Amino acid sequence: MKVISVGDKIDLKLKVLGIHSHFNHAINIYTDKGLVFIVSKDVGSGPNSIVLDENNLNKFTLDDISRFDYSFYSIYNSSFELFHKDLEVLVNNLKTLKDYLFNYAHPLSAVFLLDSSRKSNFVSLFSLNLANQLEESFNRLLNFDLNAIDSLKGLGYGLTPQGDDLIEGFLAAIYVYEKLLDLNLSSLRKTIYDKALTKNKVANTFLYFTSLGLFYERFKDVLKALFTGFNLEESILKMLSFGETSGADILTGFIKGFEKLLEGGNELWQ
Repeated sequence: MKVISVGDKIDLKLKVLGIHSHFNHAINIYTDKGLVFIVSKDVGSGPNSIVLDENNLNKFTLDDISRFDYSFYSIYNSSFELFHKDLEVLVNNLKTLKDYLFNYAHPLSAVFLLDSSRKSNFVSLFSLNLANQLEESFNRLLNFDLNAIDSLKGLGYGLTPQGDDLIEGFLAAIYVYEKLLDLNLSSLRKTIYDKALTKNKVANTFLYFTSLGLFYERFKDVLKALFTGFNLEESILKMLSFGETSGADILTGFIKGFEKLLEGGNELWQ
């Protein structure tokens, strides 16, 4: 199996310990360095991802790892630096991002936090209670009530629950806001990450890297496009294909978090 990309936070001397979870396009494996995601090329790169030149990994076994061909591969750079600090460009592109979320996001995604009319998609008592809990807890987090993380983490649908995805988007918003205003809120991001930890190792891994300002390719492409306008629609649609609701939930957390930060700035977290 030909390797085409290796994440910049992977030590290839790692020791494989077993399979955590197996899907058609991704295998999450335990290693002595933490989880490593082995993915097909359509999934894209990440700080802890090994991307194979394959379209389907349904028949993958751990024995295949010893047969990986590392002859020609690139190192994926998961860091993100701003292209400029023109807030007007960013805000305009955020409007396009919202439009795509309204038109293409999964009906049961957290996009109802941006458009309350979408809450009508939550028909059953269970789903409506879930939506109310997500809304109440995330709104508290937006006002920097960090105790809200206790009720938000692990909440909702998906391998990475919607509450965790909202927190991930919020962490990304804080990181971008820092870069725009030349701040250092790394201790705040670490506190949020520590409080958001659960027994869900996949969710923890996504939160860990985002809390450090390191991004998976799909999300990084959206962030780049928000500043440049280049491939904006394409990157959004690719992000929305991530999980049932995860892509939309992360982007919702990012938009809501970023807009809140622009409203209140440092008065919110002090």
